[in-house]
Amino acid sequence: MSYISFACPGCKKKVKLKSELAGKKVTCQCGQKIIVPDSPAESSSVHQVERLPIVTQPQTKTKAPATNPETGRTVDAVPAVVPARPLSDAAVVNRNLKPCQACGISVSRQALRCPQCGHILRRARRGLFGQIFKWVFILFNILMVFFMYRGCQAANEVIVRTQSEAQTAGAVVGAGIGVGVLIFVWVAGDIILGLFVLFTRPRE
Repeated sequence: MSYISFACPGCKKKVKLKSELAGKKVTCQCGQKIIVPDSPAESSSVHQVERLPIVTQPQTKTKAPATNPETGRTVDAVPAVVPARPLSDAAVVNRNLKPCQACGISVSRQALRCPQCGHILRRARRGLFGQIFKWVFILFNILMVFFMYRGCQAANEVIVRTQSEAQTAGAVVGAGIGVGVLIFVWVAGDIILGLFVLFTRPRE
C-alpha cells in the first residue's frame, strides 16, 4: 500500500496519508482543511480550503495601580476579566470532531467506526438496563447450578436411606421429576433473560 507525504499549509507539519485519499478533502490536527495531492510532486502546491478558528480562552487584564486622593496611598491593582468571545459554529464543529488514527479524516467523537476506512474508534458499552440484565442472567445460571447440585445430593441421600425396593423406586421417580422441573425452569429462565440481554446489547 502506497502513501502520500506532504506538508500542511497551516501548521507546516508533515502529513502522511494513504494514496487512495488523493484528491479528497481532509482535516489536519491543527484544524486546517486541505485537499490531498495526487502525487508527492504536487505536495508543494497543496490547496488550502478552510482554516477553522482556534478557540480562545478568557484573557485577564490588570489595571495599573491607582492612588487614593484622600489617604494618598496606592491601591493594589484589581484584575479585570475580559469576557471571551462567543464560539462560532465552525469552532463548535471542530470541538466535536477528532482525526481518525488510520486515515486522518475528521470524524465525530460519538462515532464507533471511521466511515472512510472502517477503523474502530471506540468500543460500544451497555446501558444501565443492559448491565442489569447481563448480571441477572449470570447470577441466575449460578443459582441454578447450585440448586441442581443440592437437589441431586438430597435425592441421593434419600435413595440411600430407603429400606425396600418400592421406596427406592419412589425416591428415584421423585428425584427424576425434581430434576426435570429444575431443568425446565433453568431453560425457560435462560430463554427469557437471554432475550432481554440480547435486546439491550450495545449497538453500533
